[in-house]
Amino acid sequence: MTSLTDTQVVTASGGLVELGYSQITSAVLPTSTSGASPNTIIPDLTVVCDGSPILVEFYSNQVRPQNSAGTDLKISLYQDGSEETREWGRFYNGVANYDNKPCYLSRRLTPSAGSHTYKVTAFVSGGTGYVGAGSGGTGEAPAFLRVSKIVEATQWPAVTTGSIICTSSTRPASPFEGQKIYETDTDRELTYDGSAWVQTNSLGGWSTWTPQLYQNGNLTSTAPHARYTRIGDTAIVQAKVSATQAGTAGYQIEVRNLPYALEASGDYAVVGSGVYWDGSFRWLLHTETVPSPTTATAFGYDSAPTSAYAGARFGANPSKAVASGHFISFAMTYEIA
Repeated sequence: MTSLTDTQVVTASGGLVELGYSQITSAVLPTSTSGASPNTIIPDLTVVCDGSPILVEFYSNQVRPQNSAGTDLKISLYQDGSEETREWGRFYNGVANYDNKPCYLSRRLTPSAGSHTYKVTAFVSGGTGYVGAGSGGTGEAPAFLRVSKIVEATQWPAVTTGSIICTSSTRPASPFEGQKIYETDTDRELTYDGSAWVQTNSLGGWSTWTPQLYQNGNLTSTAPHARYTRIGDTAIVQAKVSATQAGTAGYQIEVRNLPYALEASGDYAVVGSGVYWDGSFRWLLHTETVPSPTTATAFGYDSAPTSAYAGARFGANPSKAVASGHFISFAMTYEIA
């Protein structure tokens, strides 16, 4: 089981992921009697939200109004400079004495995606109030304001035990970065990278990719077949690419835009095999890694074991110009960078 940090709390109904925290270590003595212009307890705390529900929390070890009968002190919550809740908490003194009480307040909100500020204020009905805060140790504890994202209970398996089981149409509505899911309809495991779901593993699940045929420049082409799968750091890639534009003889033929960068790029390692059809002859090839780009493969000629082609790339030696109607078909298995 994965350990949780002190900013992640699991509950029966879900969990919290801390977005921001601010504290004070000196007590504040509110004197304002106006709810429209209260005294600041904890100044603006800025957090970035993603549109999910949040929980705003405030704590002080002791709060009291003026030590006069019939006085009160009210705690207010501000969002983006405006009152969100004027009477978030109310402390009333029914008799003329110091009536200190611990304070914990919380508020569930659903702000829009983006940056937001939160602030805690207080005002009194008269006299001088007290909102306790200290540096801890043998004295008072700090007073704090904390804003946390509320995570659905069904999302917590991704944090505590592994992937969420779902389908491609029932993915979590508000994913967090690093969250994993397993789709039963596609047999794919995906991880949320902060902006999109990225496939990280699959058991029989294949995806489509878009090959880019290249010979001294990008060539237009079609791809009747271009599929890949990933198991851990291993990519299995297949493609048939048909040219619709002529290339330049004397330059190596490449297929670029592989689904993942190759770990073994730069040393012309053999990672697969293929064939090239020029309209009259089928050339037997092997696929190789290339120095640059790392998401490309070149091809070596296998048809005739002659030193004339040693170390050469197909298209350069033997010289061959891609022509419209030619196609290259290959399969490769390689380590992902």
